[in-house]
Amino acid sequence: MRLFPKRQAKDTQNKTPKERLISDKFQFNLAESTLPINDDTIIQNVDSDFSKTGMVPYKETMPAASLFFVESLLDAYAAEGTVSAITLDFLEVGYKDAETSGKTKKKKKSNNVSPILDIMDSFAITFTLDRNYLHLPQVIAEYFLNVQNSDVDYQGRKDYIQIILDFYDNNYGEAFKDLFGVRPSESVSLPSEEEWRTKYTEGEKIQVIAETRENEMDSPAVHEDEAQTDASQPAVSSDTIQDSVDNNVQGSLEIESKAPVQTLLTDNQEEPTNQSSSLNLSSEHYASDFSRPAQISNGLDSVFNELDSLDRLVEVTPSVYDLQNIPSVSESNEQYVLSQLDQKKKEFNESRLRAQQTLNLSAQQKMGDKISEIKRELSDKFAKFDLSHNARERAEMVIKPIIEKELKEAKEKASRDIEANAETLRQQENQRHNVALQEIDANLLVKKKQSDQDLSSEFDRKEFDRIDQSQRKFEVEFNQQKAEQLQSASSQLLTELKVFAESLQQASNEFMTELINTQNDFLAKYEEQQRQIHVEAQKREIALRAVEIEKGKSANLRQELQEKDEQLADALVSITQMKNNEAALQGENRSLKANQVSPEQLSALSKSSDTAFTFKDFLEWQKSQVEIQAATNKKSKGKAPKIVGASIVALALISAGGFGVKAYSDSQSNNARLQKQIDSKNAELKASASQSSSTPKEVVQNNQQQSNETSASSNQQVDRPYQALDDSLKRNSLDIYRQSFADNKLGDDSYRVFRVGQLLNQQSSRDEAVAVAKANPGYNQTLNRYLGIS
Repeated sequence: MRLFPKRQAKDTQNKTPKERLISDKFQFNLAESTLPINDDTIIQNVDSDFSKTGMVPYKETMPAASLFFVESLLDAYAAEGTVSAITLDFLEVGYKDAETSGKTKKKKKSNNVSPILDIMDSFAITFTLDRNYLHLPQVIAEYFLNVQNSDVDYQGRKDYIQIILDFYDNNYGEAFKDLFGVRPSESVSLPSEEEWRTKYTEGEKIQVIAETRENEMDSPAVHEDEAQTDASQPAVSSDTIQDSVDNNVQGSLEIESKAPVQTLLTDNQEEPTNQSSSLNLSSEHYASDFSRPAQISNGLDSVFNELDSLDRLVEVTPSVYDLQNIPSVSESNEQYVLSQLDQKKKEFNESRLRAQQTLNLSAQQKMGDKISEIKRELSDKFAKFDLSHNARERAEMVIKPIIEKELKEAKEKASRDIEANAETLRQQENQRHNVALQEIDANLLVKKKQSDQDLSSEFDRKEFDRIDQSQRKFEVEFNQQKAEQLQSASSQLLTELKVFAESLQQASNEFMTELINTQNDFLAKYEEQQRQIHVEAQKREIALRAVEIEKGKSANLRQELQEKDEQLADALVSITQMKNNEAALQGENRSLKANQVSPEQLSALSKSSDTAFTFKDFLEWQKSQVEIQAATNKKSKGKAPKIVGASIVALALISAGGFGVKAYSDSQSNNARLQKQIDSKNAELKASASQSSSTPKEVVQNNQQQSNETSASSNQQVDRPYQALDDSLKRNSLDIYRQSFADNKLGDDSYRVFRVGQLLNQQSSRDEAVAVAKANPGYNQTLNRYLGIS
């Protein structure tokens, strides 16, 4: 009957097995197994030992191997200190009838075909070969108790394990006992069904307690001597534990602990008192034997106390930067780089201290959790040990059958003796009468009953005494086993704790090292960055000084421009006066022409008058002449005076007209000459202004636009079409002004402001020119003079 699902084998159907098998019901196939190393030296050594002991060597059965060969092989690996994951191909084999090669489903048996040895079940048993490994029965039992199969209950698993161990016991029991002190069937203690069901349901690993005994105990005295010998051995020192950890952990870690690791079991435990080999023990000696469990309990408490003292075993202490306490300075200061580095180092020191607190707190918490887990594991393990190792129950189990057997034999013997004695009395008293015989029979019954009662009382006392004696023996034995297992388990768990602490220390140190390296790299880059900032700041200072110098030059040029603007304004006022005179002369010229004054008359009139003769004088003279002519006409009442008067008027007008034409011609030539001078002066001023303003702009651009005022002015010049306006003003046109400068904001140019105001005054109205002057304060001096605004 197959209890567990069979692993899929290669080419097992309708074929004889390729693996070479031995006749053992349970065996291993090492060809499908995974052993620690590929080197066959250990296998050869174990095989050689097998040959010397008379067992079948592995080289004759390979790849099949017996249970004890694999047991010896794993024990040799463990003795070498090998730590590795192991997978063993565990086989259950048996005989089955050979099958014919027919195609039908039903096969007929042949009487001429012998049954063949074949694989019935195969299992891949995987485990870890380390210091926790003890022997194969423990591995096999744990595998079948943990294998997932809901169809097989606890009893089925237990029975199957017992079948394997019985086979191991019957075939290799003595060899196994020589190696471990117990037979395979006695080498494991299975958990209870309730415990198995709880862990199996919750998915927890089910562990099996392995039993070993170095030497058989023949008497309590022998056991006591062994206990005293073990107790006299020195406790495991912290140096020994540390050396063991260093052998299993690659590399070395620097661990700073609050307190040194103490020994696992101290020498303060009291040695057990000497016991007598006599079966009759006194009550005082009996009490001394029972002091051992208290000592074990104290040993577990001392382990717990020692574990509690190790919660601060891991502590990280980072290095910090030395600070110079340099105060903050400006970027151009010579101490700027050192000041920035000092501030950054201070920040990194604070971050390291925070990381130290976090890492130490986390490590302390994790160590506390690990210690609690170890304490729970120790408590559970030895609580289970106590439950499964009841000395009273074991003593009763061993002694009661013996006492019952002895009681039965004693009763049988007493009955035979009494009956024999009675038979003798019957023969002696055969001649006596029936009364005597009845008396004898009655006495026989009484004596037999009394004898039964006396023997029962006697053997009850014997049973009690021997059970007490056996109980003390088993208690000493169990206490010794418990002490040994406590020492082994505590040593192992403390080693695991130290390995865990070292790994935690390594992780913490790696984190802190990475943090320090990152900060050092950042400081190197940060120093170079601050140096560049320092250099750029020095360059900006030099540039700003150059800007200040250029600003001084610009101010001087601006003063010169203002002075030239004043000169230009005076010239424009003169031009304006001349244009006004020109307009007056043109009006006089038109009047002369209207009065038909000939040039000759005008010339004669001008020659007869002084040089201050004006057109107004001419009009006054003409008026007087008209009045004279009117008076004459009244007197003469003829036409001739009219002709004479008209001729005189015409002569005067012609004379005046000639004078006006001459004055107009002179005015035009003077205006043209002055306009050329003004245009030339304006060109020089604009060229000078353009050259003076370009230098500050270049300086500002080279220094990344340090002045907001200059930047705003530059943006304004880009946005408004000043050049197009200047070009239109040269053509005496206000089209661009009307289109783009309705707000009268004409920029920082006094000449532009003046030209727009001048053209508005000439072509439109004086009010618009005044509005332009008011909208451009600081650049309207020339226009104000032109308009007569004080």
